[in-house]
Amino acid sequence: MKQAKIVALILFTVLIAGGIAEQFYIKRTFAAAAEYTAYLDRTINAETIGSPRREIDGADIASAIERLNDFEKWWDERSKIIESLAHNRDIKNVAQEISRLIGLLEIQNAAEAQISLVTLKATLKNLEQMLSFKLEHII
Repeated sequence: MKQAKIVALILFTVLIAGGIAEQFYIKRTFAAAAEYTAYLDRTINAETIGSPRREIDGADIASAIERLNDFEKWWDERSKIIESLAHNRDIKNVAQEISRLIGLLEIQNAAEAQISLVTLKATLKNLEQMLSFKLEHII
């Protein structure tokens, strides 16, 4: 009987440690995603304030597209792990929104790029809230 209690305690400890590690991973992943989107927000919105039809500077577009390509590769790696933790359609929507944003920047459509960026940020925030452990979700 004593061995069964020890095995149960070990399993419980492993489950709790796994849950804590998962939460650290989710927090770090979405904090890094927020850094990517903050950079894009500064790049896209800095050039278009006051006039939604104003074109973005070519150097800023190239920089933003390069950063988005890095973000897309990074997200592809991270999304596989996140999807194994909890399947959610929004995980795939993030990749689609990144691709859409790249396309909009390539054709220099600043107004639609701003809308796409807002959608991307909202999707990431929603995903983080759904995957994060919150006491109010349990109660």
